[in-house]
Amino acid sequence: MFAPYFFFLLILAYLYPAEAHPRPRIPPNKVKTHSHSRRLQPAEISAPSLAPNLTAQLSSLPFDLGPSLPPARNTSLTQLSREEIPSRCLAFFNAPGSTSATTECVDTPEANGTLQLTAWDVTYEDCGALQPWRICHCGQAEMSLDTAIDRLARVPVGLRRFVGLVMVQPLNPLGDDPSDNTPRAYTELESGEIHFFGDAQVDTWVHESSHAFDFSNYSSPISNSTGWQSAIAADTCTTDTYAQSNRIEDFAQMTVTLVYALLHSNHTPPGLTVSCMQNQFDFVQGLAAYAPEMLFGNTCDLGDEDGEGNGARHTEAPATLDATRTFSIVPLDPSSTAIKTEERARNGERGNQSRFSWAMYSIGLLLLYVGN
Repeated sequence: MFAPYFFFLLILAYLYPAEAHPRPRIPPNKVKTHSHSRRLQPAEISAPSLAPNLTAQLSSLPFDLGPSLPPARNTSLTQLSREEIPSRCLAFFNAPGSTSATTECVDTPEANGTLQLTAWDVTYEDCGALQPWRICHCGQAEMSLDTAIDRLARVPVGLRRFVGLVMVQPLNPLGDDPSDNTPRAYTELESGEIHFFGDAQVDTWVHESSHAFDFSNYSSPISNSTGWQSAIAADTCTTDTYAQSNRIEDFAQMTVTLVYALLHSNHTPPGLTVSCMQNQFDFVQGLAAYAPEMLFGNTCDLGDEDGEGNGARHTEAPATLDATRTFSIVPLDPSSTAIKTEERARNGERGNQSRFSWAMYSIGLLLLYVGN
């Protein structure tokens, strides 16, 4: 007498199979976004927006390079005394109540006499101790000092060697705009000085470092070259909306895209097609400084000071060269992954259709059995 009910339970089990490994779902408020905000400088005022026919493929680049870039180990970290804090850092540091347009860090009253601004010299294993990177860190910053050191360490040494002074600041130092919650950064083009606001991810660090490289020869930036402008004119699209700002930002976003591609067996990020921006991609890929052995090398001393390395701010080799630090490809193929995902979706649809047909046939047999 229980046979019909048992048969019915089997049908339900087939229609609604349990997932062996439920897929995690990311709440909308946890989706990562990255932004770049820059102060217009003389070199940019004369750099118009890209031509309207050069369309953006994406609204923003949908990835973080951090997990794919192993950090260089920092070999020394030294805090500077209050008197040694660079004047450039102090220029953006103000007392409470300041309304200065340059205020990026405020000395809060609860600091108990301790300055909220600290300065540090950090040396990494791939460069010499005589040319450390200097980081000014605001105590109110969302990004901790340790995180900043780690993210700078993940910038490929071929780009990192062009970075000047680094400042890590809070998103909203004056507390007058609580809606200001998007991480951002800008680079002082002539000095390679980079300011980060909020918890800026590694792709933002790479983007800004590429500005420092681009303008390392300030009177003749790469993004102003005839070759780069010709590449832009020959294409019909670019990476994303921010790249449309001007040829300087386009160069930086194309650099980030190239780094992703080099790390992933020359596969571009999901959602990007190279064919419509082939000339721009080929241009950045053809730069000697962006060859994998240069970009992902194990030393600041790359021997190219007479070429594209002219203007690098960190050129000293480490005391001990780590031969094991070599370029390695991340085992990820976004193209085949996308194809497999589509195939799984199609197979799932076909499976659901056949499962439904089988269930309807079985229910019909069950009803005949009960009726008899």
